Amino acid sequence: MKFTKYVLPVVVGSAVGMFIISMGEFGLQSVYHLPDGATVKDLEALKKALLLLPLQAFLLLLGVHFVGSFVSGVAATLVIKRVSIRPAVIVGVVLTFAGIANALMIPQPVWFSFANLLIYLPGALLGYLITRKKEVAGQ
Repeated sequence: MKFTKYVLPVVVGSAVGMFIISMGEFGLQSVYHLPDGATVKDLEALKKALLLLPLQAFLLLLGVHFVGSFVSGVAATLVIKRVSIRPAVIVGVVLTFAGIANALMIPQPVWFSFANLLIYLPGALLGYLITRKKEVAGQ
């Protein structure tokens, strides 16, 4: 197995996706402020604070996660020179597992957890589909 062919696209795609998601979450935190004391160190306070957030905050967060997974699929596809779907699929799975870990660590509405886990793989696949090499007729 060649590092640059299989591992590097997944690492780059995952890192790019997680970076975009982290920056998007940071941006949303500046718009939707949580009360003091609502941190992962006090999960009960965090849970109460998250329940007070408007639906719009969660929908925007889903959008951020979708964009992050889309860009991760694009990045993985570009690194593999646009010839294989595998890195994008693996990146989608990696981000899904990261979403599962996030859902287990941070209290969130159940509907959001389910919706969130359903967007990573389609987002990464869409990134692949838009970026892949198109077959040219007559070749």
